[in-house]
Amino acid sequence: MVYGDDLNPESGKNYLSTYIEPGIRFTPFNTDIKLMAGFTPVRSYYADKSAFVNTGISASRNIRIYRKISIPLTLKAMYNPYADAFDFAIGLNF
Repeated sequence: MVYGDDLNPESGKNYLSTYIEPGIRFTPFNTDIKLMAGFTPVRSYYADKSAFVNTGISASRNIRIYRKISIPLTLKAMYNPYADAFDFAIGLNF
């Protein structure tokens, strides 16, 4: 989101949205794992009230393709408890 692009459709004024996402990272078995929980503390673009709007886990690891060739792979599972929506993402870096 670009600053100022979070207008309240009822009033036409900016929500001044706030999103906070603390997380913890650890690395078991050469895999980078991150747990996170994102929330908005007030009514905003993200929710009509204070709410958790993103929770998830991601795992990143270099996958060896052939001897000295490897590709960084990231898998991410996210759940929005406020909207009751689940998303899954896969990322490759070249």
